Amino acid sequence: KGDLSAYFNSFAFAYEMRGWFVFFLYSCYIMTSVFFGFAPAPFYTSGFGAELHKCLWSVDVPCTNYVDDWFTVGGTEPHARSRLFVIRDKALGWSLLWNAKKEEVGQALSFLGVVICAVTMTLSFEAQQCRAFSAELSLRLEQIRAGDTMSHSDVQHICGKLNHYSAALQAGRIHTRSWYIYSVYLDRTTAEWLNKLLADSSWWIDVLDKWGRGDVDCRNIPILNAAVLKADPDLIQCTVGDASGPDGLGYY
Repeated sequence: KGDLSAYFNSFAFAYEMRGWFVFFLYSCYIMTSVFFGFAPAPFYTSGFGAELHKCLWSVDVPCTNYVDDWFTVGGTEPHARSRLFVIRDKALGWSLLWNAKKEEVGQALSFLGVVICAVTMTLSFEAQQCRAFSAELSLRLEQIRAGDTMSHSDVQHICGKLNHYSAALQAGRIHTRSWYIYSVYLDRTTAEWLNKLLADSSWWIDVLDKWGRGDVDCRNIPILNAAVLKADPDLIQCTVGDASGPDGLGYY
């Protein structure tokens, strides 16, 4: 895995737009490029990252990225390093700086808080981050129980973290919707949905605490490839939806 250095600063503002990004601190400062902390920065730069991602796949370099973090795989360590070199080479060719100090190659790497192990073919989450998020979630629940309303940005942060964990733990999806409902209605959320949110959050806290302790029965999530699924068809479950009924409600 690797990391692009000063990624946001690589994108300049159009000259006619620079007057909108001015601040005063003893002197007048005009921002000429996207800067860290600028809320739309990930959105503005994600399109360029998608183009680089497409370019790398076209030269047979399987990879994934989130903003400035890049991850690739290889059959051997030299193979993985060669693909990482291609990512660095393409990035430099597009005037992007590569952070060599954050370059890392191994059979078990942490990428965006998820530990990917190529030996056991499992996913797990960093214990320290799980404990920290469990404590944060518990604090937010106490805030809601006390009758306080969270800010929209704080709720979005919680939703984003839960969605991140649900990418690996699919059962978490059904325990996340109440937070998205809360993000829409905030202080107008009904008592029914608030109770649902408290129950869902308790479920998440229990899971996060188990991950934080490193419980063997739930920590590692298997990465299923085509051969495993073919050998055990019971692992595949298909759900078909049809919303064309006379009442428009749909059936499964």
